[in-house]
Amino acid sequence: VVDQNAQSLTIIWDQIVVKSYSVLDDRVNIDDTVSIDVTLSYDFDDSPVTDGSVSINSIAATHQGGGVWRFTDVKSSVQAFTYDTAACSGDTHGITTVDQNGQSVEIIWDQITVISLTSSDDRDNIGSTITVNTTLQYAYDNSNVTDGSVIINFIVFTYTGADGIWSTDRLQNSVTDETFNSTVASGNAFDITEVNQNGLSLTIIWDRIQVLTTLVDDGRINTDTSCEIRVTLILEYDSTPLGTGDSVTLNGVAMVWDGPDSRFELSRLQSVVGQWTYFVNSSLETTYGISVLNLNSQEISVIWDQLSITITPDDTTPTDFDTVTFALSVTFSYDSSLCTSYTVDISRNGTYWLSFTNSNISQFTDVNNALTYNYTTLSVASESSFGITVFTTNLVEVTWSTPANFAPYNNGAPILNNPDDSDNMYSRLKFYLISSSIVDHDGFADVDYVEISLWHNEGLFEVWRVRFTMASGNFSIELGSEYIQLSSCRIEFSSGSLLNITWSIKIDWDHADMQNVDVQQYVVDTSLAFDDTLYEVDWDVETRLDYNLMPSLSDDRGDVDTVDLQASGTVIYYGSSDVYPLANETDIWVIHDFSGSWSGNVNAFGELLISGIGSSSVVRLNTYTFKIVETGLGAASADLFHTTSASDTFITDSIEFYISGVTDSRININEMGDVWWSARYEFDRVDIQSGLEAYLNGINLLTWDSTFSRWHYQEA
Repeated sequence: VVDQNAQSLTIIWDQIVVKSYSVLDDRVNIDDTVSIDVTLSYDFDDSPVTDGSVSINSIAATHQGGGVWRFTDVKSSVQAFTYDTAACSGDTHGITTVDQNGQSVEIIWDQITVISLTSSDDRDNIGSTITVNTTLQYAYDNSNVTDGSVIINFIVFTYTGADGIWSTDRLQNSVTDETFNSTVASGNAFDITEVNQNGLSLTIIWDRIQVLTTLVDDGRINTDTSCEIRVTLILEYDSTPLGTGDSVTLNGVAMVWDGPDSRFELSRLQSVVGQWTYFVNSSLETTYGISVLNLNSQEISVIWDQLSITITPDDTTPTDFDTVTFALSVTFSYDSSLCTSYTVDISRNGTYWLSFTNSNISQFTDVNNALTYNYTTLSVASESSFGITVFTTNLVEVTWSTPANFAPYNNGAPILNNPDDSDNMYSRLKFYLISSSIVDHDGFADVDYVEISLWHNEGLFEVWRVRFTMASGNFSIELGSEYIQLSSCRIEFSSGSLLNITWSIKIDWDHADMQNVDVQQYVVDTSLAFDDTLYEVDWDVETRLDYNLMPSLSDDRGDVDTVDLQASGTVIYYGSSDVYPLANETDIWVIHDFSGSWSGNVNAFGELLISGIGSSSVVRLNTYTFKIVETGLGAASADLFHTTSASDTFITDSIEFYISGVTDSRININEMGDVWWSARYEFDRVDIQSGLEAYLNGINLLTWDSTFSRWHYQEA
């Protein structure tokens, strides 16, 4: 018999039981971290396991409370993972045996894969709609993504309802592109947002054709002549040029591709004068089917033109030997603008006669007797502005007939044969030779008289007139004899109808100074028929003189009663650089303002030198006036100098010793005595401090004492 003595011992054989696994989301994005809870209890009494170490599939878990243990896991690739093995140790009871109890949890790490990215057209006209489709699937099980939101590069796509295809319609009205390469998904059944773009990218382009250039080989051409319009075009998006296989129409006419020159071409021709404008009105680029057109302000205008040539004679019924001058009007018919770039061939009575240009049209003259000629344009040899040589023209008829009396006429303007300084006549320098030529078809002897006359440039007044009288053979001054002198006039040539005269005329000092004068040449015959042409000869007449070197005196100050002054200078004709008046036509006078005058002449170079000029006998300022006068008229006559008479001055002066003294009036023998003076010019009382040579008692030279600023003499 055992007395248990109330003693007993209980042993519990136990295990840990996995009650359950729980997770908030069992399908997540790859690289998402998932928290999984597992509930553990002791099998014996169903009490929670709250301490020790717990791991699930070797992943450590931490106790959250009430037997709930939590662990986390993350996967970076698409997969499903099952958690079903719990391991425990170190708990209060030291229980390590775990009944998995058939419990597990599966977590899927997933992403959306872009299966395809396509468009209805990857390059289309601006203003066209392009549909973009993308197919999306879940990578884990290849099931279609059918719900949620899909945005690609900020553009919303809509599910089409079948096969995981999402779609959007895009339209742009300018040349541009859109790229689809970044897909964003959200809000789907599994809330998967991770997207594998799968390397897929799509760019769609809205494009148009741009006319790059529209040119023509010649923009102004003859009527009935072809020009070639040349066009280049590009796709505006990437400047791809249009070429072989593409089509272009210009004003509704198909152009032709020129491969070697890489352009489209079309020849055009018009038969009437006018301007036609050409532009591309349609085009098709066949690679992408682009047809929308950007003209780019490219159009070209071509002028079909011809010259309108009109010949107009100044007389259609001239008398024999009269010169008929023809005006030639050449204009472009299109705009009536003046043409000056022509070379025109003229026919006379149906045969080539002469060619004229704008520069020699003044030579379009003809002179005949007892003949009739028809003049018209034979051809346009060239036209350098636009190359227009087609023309319309007129025909004119001119008939020369013999009159009862031929009127004499001037055979050109009078000619100054020996001018100075190119076009000047200087007073009293020489006889100027003027040539006149006269024609009288009744014979030169039929001329009654010939005159030439000098006129003011504006024709305001006549200055002088000279005449040759045929009957007497005399030359005479008819007007202005006080202004000119005639000498050795002569008939230079007289034969048949021609009379040439040489006039020899010297200009007097009293003649007016004139510039750009006109000369009238008048001829009258015995029947009183005449010609009185006024010519713009533009000669100058100069009667004034000037100084090339202004006259001056040889000194500006000296003693009273000076008698050896000289005057010098150089005289020249006013406005000239090397023409000098003659000594026998001029006198030079130096006129003292108080007591006298002196005269001289210039040499061949206009130089004057007058000696022995005197001065006043008192201290004063002397003024000398220089005058160039007509020879023999004296000092009181008018100065020929072009402005106020020149002058110079000379001071007659004396030296005044105005203060004197002695340093000591009584001194020892053998001591130096010093006497002194102050000297000045009497005219302006300016002290003399240098340059003075003065002697005391005629033999003792005074020297300058710089200490006391005076002249002194010392002697012991």
